[in-house]
Amino acid sequence: MSVGGPTPSESDLALLFPRAAALAFGVFLVVIETWRRSAELDELAMWPSIADDYLAGVGLIAASRVASRSTERGRTWLAAAWGATTLMMTGSVFYQLVARTEPDPSGAPVGIVLAVKVAMLTLSGAALVATLRS
Repeated sequence: MSVGGPTPSESDLALLFPRAAALAFGVFLVVIETWRRSAELDELAMWPSIADDYLAGVGLIAASRVASRSTERGRTWLAAAWGATTLMMTGSVFYQLVARTEPDPSGAPVGIVLAVKVAMLTLSGAALVATLRS
């Protein structure tokens, strides 16, 4: 007999990392992109570059919430959100490599921005794999 409610299933436990990471990473994406592009927020031409991070962030937050309510539905939402985020981060890393001689909009050193983006891509890929294996 379990005290304090039902015992989490193996499926619930398998999604614990991708679900928690989706919430944290989703919020991080929105916050970091707002900070990084703050000087460009009023430039309509920059919005496609900004919106991809916002959409990925909101998708991850939504997927985390769905997964907290339903493991089966949540797995699909998490796979879609992590897949889209991994794809977006792959493009972002390669763009940063190509444009490494240009200053970053944030003013941060390009090497640091690239290292953070590679870490974000690695986390995205790991969470996608964990979701698909669950």
